[in-house]
Amino acid sequence: MKRLMTTSLLLLFLTACSADEDPNENLSTEIIDVHIQVQEEQPVNEPFTLQTQVMQGDDFVEDAHEVLYEVWQNEQRDDAEFIEASHSQDGIYRAEIELETDGVYIVQAHVTARDMHVMPTQEFFVGEVSEEEKKAFYDED
Repeated sequence: MKRLMTTSLLLLFLTACSADEDPNENLSTEIIDVHIQVQEEQPVNEPFTLQTQVMQGDDFVEDAHEVLYEVWQNEQRDDAEFIEASHSQDGIYRAEIELETDGVYIVQAHVTARDMHVMPTQEFFVGEVSEEEKKAFYDED
């Protein structure tokens, strides 16, 4: 009986000690930093890579819950294509894509990591895009 009581008290003590630990104690409250890396000009009808680096402070985020690219031609967001990225190394997430139409495109990275969601955008040009089209796009902003 004494042994059972001692074991019970020991378990109660260990449970009480571990209850004080915060499971999020080691998580940083610093915002995740997401940088889309895509060449400004891409060929039409040829595959290319969308790449994003995810960091939190000076640390690479290797454990993002989701990195998803939403890609659309300017002013046609309703026709956006979604592409899931895969982790490479050093906080880099990549996906291959091929676009069939010349024009101005926008990519938005949807990154969910460490209880945060960040959605930066980046524009790029596919195929033949005139200087007038580029100027018109930038003047819209």
